[in-house]
Amino acid sequence: MKTVFVNTVPGLRETWPIEPISKHLPKWINIARQDYVQNKHTKKNHVFRCHGIDPTQAVLGVWGGGGAARSTVHAWVKAGGTVNMLGGRRELSDGPWDGHLVTTPPSVIVDFDGDAPDIPDCQYLQAAYAPLGGTVDEKAEHLTGRKLDGRWLLVAQHLACWRTLWCCERVHDLPSLSLLLTKLIQAETTLEQYA
Repeated sequence: MKTVFVNTVPGLRETWPIEPISKHLPKWINIARQDYVQNKHTKKNHVFRCHGIDPTQAVLGVWGGGGAARSTVHAWVKAGGTVNMLGGRRELSDGPWDGHLVTTPPSVIVDFDGDAPDIPDCQYLQAAYAPLGGTVDEKAEHLTGRKLDGRWLLVAQHLACWRTLWCCERVHDLPSLSLLLTKLIQAETTLEQYA
């Protein structure tokens, strides 16, 4: 099936030509593609595993206690990790994580309320996300630093949904977390040009 774009505005085709994305791939797409090929048969779509953090070796600090926080804590504990509830607007109520709550300083922090304290030397994930300006490469650099934004959670949740609800029989065909995030920022950058 081929998508055909129709345009009736004079000069638009010349000003904003529609070209295959293969003509505009950033340099780092090959790294994401290699990651996908290497890990497509695993469940390596956990946000922090993608950044080299093993839940069994790290303490997750959580700021907030709503539904997204509960889901994240449940997944972390299910992967063998422990959790330090740092605070936030809501407390995390009782759940399957009760035996895994610790007071040990966290190695990584997920901020669901937007105002968690910044603890130096911790990988930090802000659950919310906002528009990013710049080129695809500038956005990728922003998304791979010590402070990650909610796009990582968005993409991980999307993949988890497809893996467990919508396409269980085709898990091996799903892209890796990093590859899908790459595609998301490419799409954002392309759409910004048309806004």
